[in-house]
Amino acid sequence: MLFVKAKACSEIQLYLWCILALFIQSCSSMNAARLEASVDGNKQRFSGPSYPNPSTTQYDPGENVALLIIAGMAHGDIRGNSYNKHYSEINNTTLYASADKGPGSFLNPNADLTANPAHNFADNLYFMGGIEFVNKGIDGGSLAYVQVPLYAMYQYKLEGNAGKIFGGLGPYFSYGIIGSAFGDEDGFKRFDAGLGITAGYEMPQSLSFRLGYDIGLANIQKNAFGDKANNRSISLGVGYSLDKLLGKGK
Repeated sequence: MLFVKAKACSEIQLYLWCILALFIQSCSSMNAARLEASVDGNKQRFSGPSYPNPSTTQYDPGENVALLIIAGMAHGDIRGNSYNKHYSEINNTTLYASADKGPGSFLNPNADLTANPAHNFADNLYFMGGIEFVNKGIDGGSLAYVQVPLYAMYQYKLEGNAGKIFGGLGPYFSYGIIGSAFGDEDGFKRFDAGLGITAGYEMPQSLSFRLGYDIGLANIQKNAFGDKANNRSISLGVGYSLDKLLGKGK
C-alpha cells in the first residue's frame, strides 16, 4: 500500500515538473503579468458507498487572490500589436515572399501578406498560469489552498478600441495550507487537482473581468468507507496589469 501511494505521488510530481518546464519555456515570449482578486462560491460533491445518490452541498462564499503570468505560444504578440508591425515592415520592402511563418500560418495558409489578412489563429493563443491563494469556504469552516493553474487561452480583439474577449481551459493543482477540515480521519485531504474553465473581457485600459469554474477531479475525502468528495468552485474576478499597477506600464 505504501509503495502504491509513493508511486502515485512520484507520478504527480513528475507531471507537475513537466507542466512547470513547459510554462518556463513559454516564458521566453512572456507578455504580461496580472494581479487579480475574485469572489468565489465553493461546494463539495460527495459520492460512494455512503451516498446511494451523489450529494452536493450548497455554495459557500470564498475569495481568491492571484498573480497570473501571461506568455505567448506563437510568434505573434498576444497584445495584438505585432501583426500591425509585421505588416508595416512588409509593405516598406519590395520583397513580399517570406519564409517567416509561425505555427499559425498552417491554420491560415491562404493569407496574403501584401493585403490585410486576418490574424493567424495561433497568434492569438497563449498560456496563462500563476499562483493563487484560494479560500474555499465550507459549512462551518474553510479550506485555504495555494493553487497553481495553467490555462491554454485564446483571445479575440474586438473592432476599434473596444478591448478583447478571451477564454480557455487547463489543469489546476492545489495544496491545502490552512483549514479546520484538514487532517482529521474523516476530514479532507490537502492535495486537490482538476480542470479549470474560464472566459472574460479585457478593457483597453488593461482592466479585466473573468468568470471561472473549477471542476475538482481528485478525491479529497478521507474516510474508511471509500466515499469520495470533489471540490467545485465558481469565481468572478477583476484583474489589472501589474506593470501599470506599479507605474511601469506605457
